[in-house]
Amino acid sequence: LGGLAANNNKAWFESQRQTYQEICLEAGKSFVSAMAPLMHEMAPGIRVEPVVNGSIKRINRDIRFSPDKTPYRTALHFQFWHGPGKPKQAIAFHLRLGADEFGLAAGHYKFDPGQLAAYRQAATAANSGPALRGLVDELSGAGFEIHGQHYKNVPKGFAADHANADLLLHNGLMVARGEAPPKALFGPQCAEYCTQRLGQLQPLQSWLVAAIKA
Repeated sequence: LGGLAANNNKAWFESQRQTYQEICLEAGKSFVSAMAPLMHEMAPGIRVEPVVNGSIKRINRDIRFSPDKTPYRTALHFQFWHGPGKPKQAIAFHLRLGADEFGLAAGHYKFDPGQLAAYRQAATAANSGPALRGLVDELSGAGFEIHGQHYKNVPKGFAADHANADLLLHNGLMVARGEAPPKALFGPQCAEYCTQRLGQLQPLQSWLVAAIKA
């Protein structure tokens, strides 16, 4: 992965494809398989599929609408998601492992219209809005970045001074954190360690699943 970061082009990758398949892709499938029972225990109903375009993202980037035209991801990206749809349309946990990066995230990059309406209602409801506020503030205080703010103004029908007014500016809600790869990733307890770390995000994940009925 470090070599790919330094040589992000098709010729280099093709020369190393067999190495990628052996030490990244096949190992990634084994990792996802090891994660499956742990994730199912932590988040019943979660989808954990040890295949490319399932819980393993393709190494190829979609560059059609991106100013960054480098063709390959330089980290392994794993995703575990809720619901019958595709991962990118769902609330999901994410893990990234690169040569010098370890990232974990949870939430939804972009709600569809129905999900957005349900999110806004739950974010302002008396029985669920305060819980969202507490979860977001706790994760922010723990070093997670809060992503998804998109709108400049609170949507019509909602009070501009609501306690969650800032969260009503979102069209998605994702919390994420990156750090140097910890030693635990390279030992026999890797899957247990990753599940434990994602467990910190499980309360927010559960809130989102309940809010949009994923």
